[in-house]
Amino acid sequence: MLGCLALHHPTITSLTKCRMLRSLFHAEDFEIEVISRGVVMIYIWNARKIDIWQAAVLFESAAVRTGYAFGINNKEAIKQRVLDHLDVVESNDVLREQLFRYDVRKMNDVNGFEDHTKEPLEKYYAAHA
Repeated sequence: MLGCLALHHPTITSLTKCRMLRSLFHAEDFEIEVISRGVVMIYIWNARKIDIWQAAVLFESAAVRTGYAFGINNKEAIKQRVLDHLDVVESNDVLREQLFRYDVRKMNDVNGFEDHTKEPLEKYYAAHA
């Protein structure tokens, strides 16, 4: 079985991500591929699913976007599934940010603040200090 794990973080260098992956899977047969400036992917042959899941949880808990997939031997199909997962995670983060901005605007509307572009939270805290 072939397992795949992809890491995405805009500020952590690809070299650092490669070193982290190598340290976790040093005893396994693996191949690392740098997809772009922010994304590094590792293919692991004959690895246990639990090991890949554990690594995914470790990276996610450190705020590194993580995708994983398993397959027989088709690297391209697995790669596409992992990258699709990372796109879904990224779009969910954008949606979460948009919802937060909407909540801030709604909070300002309730408290009578009309300017949504200039320091809405500072005005809220100043009015409720």
